Amino acid sequence: MSVLVALALVVGVSAWQLKRTGERQALQAAARRGAALAGNMRLSDPQRALQLSVASYKIADTLETRSALLSAFGQKEQDRFEVPSAEAVMFLSDDGRTVISAGAHRIRRWNVTTHRELSRRKAPGVTGATVLAASGEGNVLAVRQRDGSMLLWDIAAQRMRGHLFSTGTHAAGFGAHETAVFGTSGRTLVTIDGDDGGGVRLWDTVQQRLLFAHPLSRPAQSNDHPPVAISPNDRFVAWCQGGGPVRLWDVRHHHEVILHSSSTRLAAPCRQGDPNPLTSPARVLVTPDGVLQFSPDSRFLTAINGAGADQWDTSSGHQQNSLLDAPPIIGNRPAEVEPTPLREIKFSKAGDFLAGMSKDAIVFWRVDHPERPIWTYSLNSDVSVFPSFDTAADSFRYLDYGSPSGPTVRTLNLDYLTTRAWHQQENAEAALSLNGRASAVLPKGSHTAEIAVRDPKLGIVRSKVTGLPYITDSEESHTRPLMSFDASGTLFAFGVAPGGTRALPDRVRIWDTVRRHVIATIRDSTNSGVTALTVSPDGKRLAVLTRAAHSEIKIWRLPDCRNITTVRGNHQTPLVFNHDGTLLYAGVPSGVRPLASASSGQLVDIINTESGATDQKRLGQGADWSLSASPDGHHIAVGDLAGWITLWDASGAAQLGVLPGPLPRGDSQDTFVTMAFSHDGRTLAVAGQQGLLQLWDTSSRQLMSVLPTAGDTISTLAFSSDGSTLYVAGSNTRTWAYSLDAHRIAERVCQRTSPLSRTRWRLYFPDVPYRATC
Repeated sequence: MSVLVALALVVGVSAWQLKRTGERQALQAAARRGAALAGNMRLSDPQRALQLSVASYKIADTLETRSALLSAFGQKEQDRFEVPSAEAVMFLSDDGRTVISAGAHRIRRWNVTTHRELSRRKAPGVTGATVLAASGEGNVLAVRQRDGSMLLWDIAAQRMRGHLFSTGTHAAGFGAHETAVFGTSGRTLVTIDGDDGGGVRLWDTVQQRLLFAHPLSRPAQSNDHPPVAISPNDRFVAWCQGGGPVRLWDVRHHHEVILHSSSTRLAAPCRQGDPNPLTSPARVLVTPDGVLQFSPDSRFLTAINGAGADQWDTSSGHQQNSLLDAPPIIGNRPAEVEPTPLREIKFSKAGDFLAGMSKDAIVFWRVDHPERPIWTYSLNSDVSVFPSFDTAADSFRYLDYGSPSGPTVRTLNLDYLTTRAWHQQENAEAALSLNGRASAVLPKGSHTAEIAVRDPKLGIVRSKVTGLPYITDSEESHTRPLMSFDASGTLFAFGVAPGGTRALPDRVRIWDTVRRHVIATIRDSTNSGVTALTVSPDGKRLAVLTRAAHSEIKIWRLPDCRNITTVRGNHQTPLVFNHDGTLLYAGVPSGVRPLASASSGQLVDIINTESGATDQKRLGQGADWSLSASPDGHHIAVGDLAGWITLWDASGAAQLGVLPGPLPRGDSQDTFVTMAFSHDGRTLAVAGQQGLLQLWDTSSRQLMSVLPTAGDTISTLAFSSDGSTLYVAGSNTRTWAYSLDAHRIAERVCQRTSPLSRTRWRLYFPDVPYRATC
């Protein structure tokens, strides 16, 4: 009897376990489906993608759902609003929060954030009238009437606010090629008419009088709408005609400001931008001030010049900056194709950012660093207009006329891009310990470095050393700083690499970050110059690459600074220790000691740090490379400028897989910079020069996420010991900490969206009971 009871108990337990296993597998399957749906909806329905990403992770914690959650965290698409109207002309307010649709019979306004209709008012009701412009807040419309006059229509009051008539010398009326722009204050309106007899006119909308008028040099061509702009302080008016120079007029002092160019190009060339290829041009009005933009403080005028823009001082007319041409758009176009011309530009409210829109992409610059864009966002539609910053909400919006569902306002998240942690002074060098606990930064032009040590649990800075002497006056010219931590951040080695043919003493100093002083100095009598250095993770070895006759690698034992191995032969950076310091990976210059059966790729010497024995391997897919060794001792990753990242076992004998890297093959614009493994070797972080930051799963070789960054070049990466935090240091940003804890990421994503409703839950997860996700 007892045997039967035992058998029944075993059968019952097995059935219960099978049931639990089946339920768990069903939940995992549902979660994976939700994660896949989220990935497919990030562009078409960003809010739903955010909601599904969180819900999928809360249902089941799998590789796919964690990847979806990380992708939601890095998702730039914040929202989309399909404008429910078929009216003739649409506008976005200056901050992009309100969309206005103006037709022959009614004018409707919507809140873009809440998707709610704000008002529905009657239109002026004038036969043959054309709406030309909307004020910055979207309250007043400028309407050209058939008789050539201009009507100012108050949308809320549903009545005429003013009537502008052309009088005096320039009494030709408002013609068919007329375009108009409201001033930021709303007190002025500038118009430009390309017809014969027309010109540029500035109006006082309060007193309804003409303030300024100037004829154009020649009549406009067919479909030619000359751009025009008015400064926020209503003092300056700028305009141009295609192929001609930009004209700038100081209305207050009644004279023209001559614009000078410091480049070899024609002075202040005027471009019309790239017109929108609409089948029905009446449906969209390209902002006439999109080609020309004044800075919010009215001190500068910016004009589109090809795929970039030029900037002038409005008082002196001297050229200030040239925003360089945007790089080819990653994934949209091969690298050999020239970037398409910009169509519109727009300043942020504070004037610290500038966005340029072409038919392929939106390009973002920091105005104080105009040498290269900080972000390029690919467009899926070539009919996008009205770029608008909403920096208070860390957002950017634009009106997409090419959406299959009709006119759509799209919102992008600029959270990390607009960070206040950006430093004007660039960093000459930055380093992180393997666990991210310690960081070191040397600003450009500075003789002293800064070292910070964090609490490993709280992540806050516990100690900081500033003013660490790094470069002496005699070493300042044509030198390059070198720095490296051990894994714990306790030891910090630093030195100076000579520039050109100049030799410096082979001096490397070892700093104790706990005791806060130099504990050892390594000197060499050859005076050949140190070109690279690295400390082993356990802090027991230091490898130094010198510029001796055959690029010697010297390995020193720490802390007694005893030279234990010298490896002669041609080598190059980088130098990388394995997890326990017993192996050192060193590059071999191209063409040196070729292998008889070698194909193209990077030669690497794997050096035994005790005996000096060398095993040469060909790793990677091309030259100009970087290498990272996993802390668990199982993997090494080799990345190159071609965009390949190759995974190997620690001995370099077995290739484990190839990752596409931070850029498509053949695209040399976002060049590869650095990599870092998590401490369990399961995640690889990869950074590009244009600020691209990716997370890869090493077991599945799958891209888990593209993380948001500030857009500067990322110098170094490190994971915390438990893998819950990724530390990043850039050329203009000091150390950032990205929380990779799934629960915290879910909280961050929930701040950008709302939980799935019960109705939506039943639609996407019909077999899973409803649960709260945010």
